[in-house]
Amino acid sequence: MTIVPARWEDLPAIVDTLRANREDPSLFQQPPRQPDHHLREFLIAWEDDRVVGCIQVHTYPGGSVEILAVAVHPSAQGRGVGTALMDAAVARARTLAPERIWLGTAKPGYFARHGFEAMSRWTLPLVVLLGKLRRIAQQPVARWLPALFGRHVLMRLPAVE
Repeated sequence: MTIVPARWEDLPAIVDTLRANREDPSLFQQPPRQPDHHLREFLIAWEDDRVVGCIQVHTYPGGSVEILAVAVHPSAQGRGVGTALMDAAVARARTLAPERIWLGTAKPGYFARHGFEAMSRWTLPLVVLLGKLRRIAQQPVARWLPALFGRHVLMRLPAVE
């Protein structure tokens, strides 16, 4: 498996990987134009000449870096693809010298294994919180309340702060 920055020609595979995981309530779905506009932020996992996973490292003004869109194609799950993507994303995020590396998840146990710990959503700048509200509004309506009041946990990598 190889982890590389996404290229323009990888965009359909990224969209396909995200769609293949659309039933996973912990993965916020992105409109197809979203990865297109943020393609330079994506890393992809290649295995056997095909994309088997993706992850996005998004930088906010003020030094906050979010890891999101962590998705492994169902045919490749359970083989360490997600771990390899997380390691590469954290390494990329650290090169940006951020004030904070964080993510939102409904699977805190998984991300705790990568060194992340729960944090209060109120530690994020208002502009970041408003951006997250916009992303929640892009989800199917049935996901709004759980995302706002339920299972999603914000987590940070404490070694950065």
